Amino acid sequence: RHPTVKKRTTHQHHSKPLLRQGRDVTMATLNAGVAGTLSFRRLLVVVKQTAYEEYSALKLRGQAPKALRWKRLESRYKAHKSCVNELLSILREHRVDFSCVNRVELDRQH
Repeated sequence: RHPTVKKRTTHQHHSKPLLRQGRDVTMATLNAGVAGTLSFRRLLVVVKQTAYEEYSALKLRGQAPKALRWKRLESRYKAHKSCVNELLSILREHRVDFSCVNRVELDRQH
């Protein structure tokens, strides 16, 4: 089964399965590029840092809050990671020129 995200607000998340949604969006973008309506030289994939990663770093330093729901954070982290990996594999499969950067490392050079 594909991971899903509960709908929070209309602009944050969608209730569709992430992997399917990512494939649909990517395929539509690639098809538009092939048809000539969308033109780009290189795609920049910006990946967010999840709360699980942030809190894990704090935990290593002994600064993480005690009442965290680690299982839930880890589950969301794994779903996010899976979605990102699926997207990158689709881009590679279609030979899209792209680079991938973590959002916290994003600067004007990208």
